[in-house]
Amino acid sequence: MVFCVQVQNNARMVTQNKALAVSVPEAARMLGVSTRTLQYLIAARQIRITKIGRRTIISVTVLEDFLRSDLAKIRTKRRHG
Repeated sequence: MVFCVQVQNNARMVTQNKALAVSVPEAARMLGVSTRTLQYLIAARQIRITKIGRRTIISVTVLEDFLRSDLAKIRTKRRHG
């Protein structure tokens, strides 16, 4: 995470800029899973990646969408299970 200090009307404000995309190990930490588990999800095409040169990154939005859809599946199974 990046923190920025902005001065506005003689007041200092600390704002937090969210990263747009993160590395695979960072994404695994964010999800609370192992890197291997995340690699499995990527191979199963459940999480979309972006390649920039040799670097693999994952959009934070993709991670958030994955969690939302996964939670929705769990809730649906509980109702019908």
